[in-house]
Amino acid sequence: MKAKDLFNLANDLLNEGIMEDSCEIFFKAAVEAVKNIAKGLNAKEILNKVKEKGDWQVEDLFKVIIFAEERGIHLKRYWDSAMMVLNCDGTTELTRERSKDILKLIEISDELISSNMQ
Repeated sequence: MKAKDLFNLANDLLNEGIMEDSCEIFFKAAVEAVKNIAKGLNAKEILNKVKEKGDWQVEDLFKVIIFAEERGIHLKRYWDSAMMVLNCDGTTELTRERSKDILKLIEISDELISSNMQ
């Protein structure tokens, strides 16, 4: 499922008051966005290691964040919000506020992917 679709599903669940599932799916949306950012930035070394391992680990996602930051694409704040949402320890309003940062991650990933297609 695409990051934006996951985000929309999580938002719907949040609106229904299903907090725990919403938090988990918001985080999955952030993970998908970071994976797309790795592709959009052509982070070959990270992508090759993930391919060798056969699966993404949290450390790989952190490496993508660092890789992007080194290239002037500031993601840390947005990723930190995703990590906070994963903990699901806030109110509905706080989760909704943090989800805006996850949406920003998705927007950045979409921009990077579309710019590489041109």
